[in-house]
Amino acid sequence: MRVTMYKTIVGLAAAAVLSTGVVYANTSPAYKVGDVFKEQIKGLTGTNYVMEQQEIDVTGDNIDDNIIILGQKETKEDVYHSKVNILVKDGKTKSLKLVPVGGGYDGTVKIGDFDGNHINDVAISLQNGGSGGTVNSSVVSFDGANPKYILKDGEGHELVKIKGKYIDDFKAEIEFLNIKKTIVLDLSAKKDQYIESEIYDKDGKLLKEVEPWTDGLKTFNLVDLNGDETLEVMTSTSICGDSHVDRISRVDLTMQYLDGKWDIKKMSVSQPIIENPLKSYNQK
Repeated sequence: MRVTMYKTIVGLAAAAVLSTGVVYANTSPAYKVGDVFKEQIKGLTGTNYVMEQQEIDVTGDNIDDNIIILGQKETKEDVYHSKVNILVKDGKTKSLKLVPVGGGYDGTVKIGDFDGNHINDVAISLQNGGSGGTVNSSVVSFDGANPKYILKDGEGHELVKIKGKYIDDFKAEIEFLNIKKTIVLDLSAKKDQYIESEIYDKDGKLLKEVEPWTDGLKTFNLVDLNGDETLEVMTSTSICGDSHVDRISRVDLTMQYLDGKWDIKKMSVSQPIIENPLKSYNQK
């Protein structure tokens, strides 16, 4: 897992649990990456291994906090973590906040400001190992009394919302609901496949309804494009048609979290477009 810092991890023994999910802890022996995390914390089950950690302020009080990434797996040799959690020890109060962020293989942790409040948030992206090559990505804010998801694992496919259908002459009509744009894609490169699957006849007449949908995120790259110290997400996804393997277009986009929601700033579509060109969209 790639992070910007590598430091010794301090173990945390929970002493009391509050209804908010925040616990208070005493300091116990140090851990290093790859060790079993031995402390008992509410919400943490199974055997957990220390994946990575950083020390940086994420609560907004200008005091470094200890951010620990914990992954649950059966043995140390396993590469897949069935459950991954972000554990934050508040550098001032010593309280703990534990947030689940799905599961996956070794990934990337990035800490920076996503929501524009000048307080660092924690982002983690994990490979899910599926045939679609997607990643499980989460962004969590720790600056309030309780952690808040800016992006929750499993919700990545909702960032690009579409409504579409296959139409006659080997075409697909796609409406991008986020930006209120509709395009028509050329599907003729797959005409033989569609005829064999009895989706179209040889003359291009549609034989059954197909409603395209978006797959999960393929990438999750974080950059500050305009120098305002707020991170944007550069990512990509696929539009699928009749099945998961029927990928009819790739969509590359840049998004920013503003006013409690994700806005598309830039977007491009790879598949040949027949009508209403949208090769590249830029928000005005």
